[in-house]
Amino acid sequence: MPVEFHKMHGAGNDFVLLDLRRQEFEVNDGVAKSLADRHTGIGCDQLLVLRESTREDCLVRFEVWNADGSTAEQCGNGVRCISLYLATAGETPGGPFFIEGPVNHIGVEVLADGQVRVDMGLP
Repeated sequence: MPVEFHKMHGAGNDFVLLDLRRQEFEVNDGVAKSLADRHTGIGCDQLLVLRESTREDCLVRFEVWNADGSTAEQCGNGVRCISLYLATAGETPGGPFFIEGPVNHIGVEVLADGQVRVDMGLP
């Protein structure tokens, strides 16, 4: 089954981004491993999956899948890539906004020069 994806990178990490708000595709550990494989798949450090947010104050919800098929709770560089993807698609409000992560919501702002400011919260 064909699926649209975006290849992105940030600060040395590379990602495959799937926007599943606009297409149907099932992601599980096996799919994540296959897509992340650098020899037989697309190749990436992590798979970023966008879905509709469950929170009214967040633009999207995201999942992070590692190359070994496990899930991650956060990825700051991935959040930056997601934010730039949303801004490029014209989906951001032009100021600070929130996206819903696996464990919390994250404050983000895409600056005029294309840099992204992220508030990951307290460790």
